[in-house]
Amino acid sequence: MRLSLHFAHSTTLVLACATVVFAHAERPIQSPMRPGPVPAIERVNPNRLVVCKPESKPTQAQLADIQARLETATGEELAQAQRELRAWQRNDGLFAECCFSHIQDAVNAAGDDTDILMMPGVYLEEPSRAAPTSARGDNNDGTYSYEYHVQHPNDASLIAVLGKNNITIEGTGASPSDVVIDAGFVKDVGIRCDRCLGFIARNFWEKDANEHGVYTVDSDGYVYDRVIGSYNKEYELFAFASDNGLMVDCEAIGGGDSGFYLGGTPETPGRYSHQLIRAKMHHNALGFSGTQGNSVLIADSDIYDNAIGISFDSENDHPNFPQRKSVIENNDIHDNNFDVYAADSDVPVRGPGYSFFRYPVGTGMWVIGGEDNVVRNNRIYNNGRFGVLISANAAEAPLEARINRNMIGPNLIGTAAGEGAGPNSFNFAPGGFYAPGGSDYYWDGTGNDNCFTVNAGEKIDPDPIPGPCPMPNMGIDGTYPGLEKLALLISCVLVPIPEEPDEYRTADTAYPCPWGQTNDAPYESAAERECGNGALDLGEQCDPEAELTADTCESLGRGSGGLSCDEHCQWNFTACSNPTGPSPTPQNPGCPAIAQPTPTATATNTDLASTPTATPQPTDTATLTPATATATALPTNTSLPAATEPAAPTATPSSVPSATATPGFGLSGGCSTSTSDGGNASVLLLAGAFPLLLLRRRRSVR
Repeated sequence: MRLSLHFAHSTTLVLACATVVFAHAERPIQSPMRPGPVPAIERVNPNRLVVCKPESKPTQAQLADIQARLETATGEELAQAQRELRAWQRNDGLFAECCFSHIQDAVNAAGDDTDILMMPGVYLEEPSRAAPTSARGDNNDGTYSYEYHVQHPNDASLIAVLGKNNITIEGTGASPSDVVIDAGFVKDVGIRCDRCLGFIARNFWEKDANEHGVYTVDSDGYVYDRVIGSYNKEYELFAFASDNGLMVDCEAIGGGDSGFYLGGTPETPGRYSHQLIRAKMHHNALGFSGTQGNSVLIADSDIYDNAIGISFDSENDHPNFPQRKSVIENNDIHDNNFDVYAADSDVPVRGPGYSFFRYPVGTGMWVIGGEDNVVRNNRIYNNGRFGVLISANAAEAPLEARINRNMIGPNLIGTAAGEGAGPNSFNFAPGGFYAPGGSDYYWDGTGNDNCFTVNAGEKIDPDPIPGPCPMPNMGIDGTYPGLEKLALLISCVLVPIPEEPDEYRTADTAYPCPWGQTNDAPYESAAERECGNGALDLGEQCDPEAELTADTCESLGRGSGGLSCDEHCQWNFTACSNPTGPSPTPQNPGCPAIAQPTPTATATNTDLASTPTATPQPTDTATLTPATATATALPTNTSLPAATEPAAPTATPSSVPSATATPGFGLSGGCSTSTSDGGNASVLLLAGAFPLLLLRRRRSVR
């Protein structure tokens, strides 16, 4: 008892030093179930506008190269050449229709039911970049109202689609990497779709925003189809407080918070609120993050090279608390060992992993406060610390983030996952009470009716663990685990380093955090450091550390004067005699007039009610070669049948599911098995320390 009292006292002293760092927060948004539907993935609207660059015009040399490869290529190379021929033929006809050189101009001109077709090229959106950026919103809490975004569409966003219906933004290249939208770390968001109905983003690559890549918020019905998001500092492909969403054949790379994020989603009985199908998420802090990611399906996806592959959690400041009723099935969750804290990390961690809790790098998946989730038929291997971890979140208040009725398994774990698969939990240094070794399945011991279907040879903690599923049982009541697991949690909480502003290390309250103590990563990502490296990288017009090219004000159509390179590696025309330049578009006959920028009138100050708010996060860098995503047929049935026993997984990836999983197997019967921990008396002594954990960094959403 004396040891427990000393531990509680020291924990309180350490956590009392914790500070909170707030970033931009999203306006308060309610997130009800919405009528939908999910847009038809192959929808073609009755109206279209074409955006292009001078280099978008298809050439005879390109055609000759394609035809030569068609004569000799086989397999995937032949299929790629055929895709390129179809794209060449399509673009050869579209170029004559081109009326815009900037995507935002086309969005401004578009009415409802319009396809905005972007021909191959790099879109820097210079007028949007030049729009003023404010530091604080018009609401009393510092957030930005929807009305402010309408009046200042490019304050925060490179491209803003606001309040429009059935808009498609589509790249017309053979692959997503043919059309690049580059925010250049000038704007917070690459593409913002706010209060949209029926939005589709298709076949392009967005990169390098200060917060988020492609962001759909407060909207009903959207599709992301073959979209790549990379090295945006927080989230790559993101939807918040929306419903009837589908992301298919998309890729997310380099998120400092996460690659994909689905947050504040409604619970939707009988169907999924969002589906994430055939995704690639790699080289992020979190491959996927879902705070209140409710009724979400993640299926047939490849999740690797993240610090943590998949993360679901519950937070009081998001709508639709708690997180519940999602299905994670038929995925490859492997090799999630990317050390975002290492000195050579090219993706600095942001959000909770930076200033609240040291991520256990090497975790396939965790649920930190969540209910009625199903994790089955996945292949989980080569993750250095944990395969699947479920735990309550004792830091959440006033509503408790409990862990109840989650069904884990069957899955193929470690070498059972097939050729090339190795065990999980191979990288866990010993420390204090916690023995070395980690676990394939880890449960903190709290909550009721959590169960695990475990195969022979799989490592479990505790041992025994409730199962196989379904299995009614009773764990520790509340959100505080037993003393030994609580010691592990508190030892890995992050606290400020004295006299080092905005720097954190682990509290090491009971013993050194077993998965590291300090953050040695550089503050900027590799992508941010590209400007100024002396080379001309993708999306750059110049580099301050490189010799200027032969370009001049005159050669670029800006008159006479001196040309220079700015801090974002773009030309600075302010010293040119004609800084605005020539007409930006090849005004073909019949083109609509380019809308002038919206006057920057002061937005009305709106005092919104104190309702749950949202909070997003970061990105990674490095030379990127995007994979070519291939569109294939998708299931049209999104309804959920009655609950069934999960089938045993197979060692080879299965085909795309027909959305037949049922999230939330409610096991509300009596408790036949007790797994309560005998350390409750010690845990009660620590209860006074945990409210201090609420002093933590919240996620940012602009």
